[in-house]
Amino acid sequence: MPSKKSVKKTAKTSTKAKNQGELIQKLLESNLESQKKQIELMLEFKNLSLKVDSLVNLFTDATKLIKKGEEPLSKKVDKLVSLFDKAAQNIEKGEYRDPLMNEIKKLTKQNYDVSRGLLLLEKYVRDKAMTSAQPMMTRKFQPKPLTK
Repeated sequence: MPSKKSVKKTAKTSTKAKNQGELIQKLLESNLESQKKQIELMLEFKNLSLKVDSLVNLFTDATKLIKKGEEPLSKKVDKLVSLFDKAAQNIEKGEYRDPLMNEIKKLTKQNYDVSRGLLLLEKYVRDKAMTSAQPMMTRKFQPKPLTK
């Protein structure tokens, strides 16, 4: 029969082995989770690098376009600046050479002329109404004789 000491040793070693087995199982699970997270991280880096590549390509294309059309673009900007300079000078002088502004000035003058004409017409009509009403008021009303 086995002695008490050997039974205790076997029990201790079996619990120790059991604890080690659980520990190894936990280590394996933790390692697996870590590997999953690393794979997710690598996929995200890949997506990010693709986006950065497309952004770099966009800037490269824009640079090529700017270099290709550099001269005409600067001429256009110079024309625009000179146009604004001329406009600023005209505004300071009070001269407006804008066609729309000229049309607005013409319409304003026409509006003024029409309103003056309407006021003169109103005055004329009132004067006529007053002069034609005065003889009627000054005339004495005589009734017609009754016939039998």
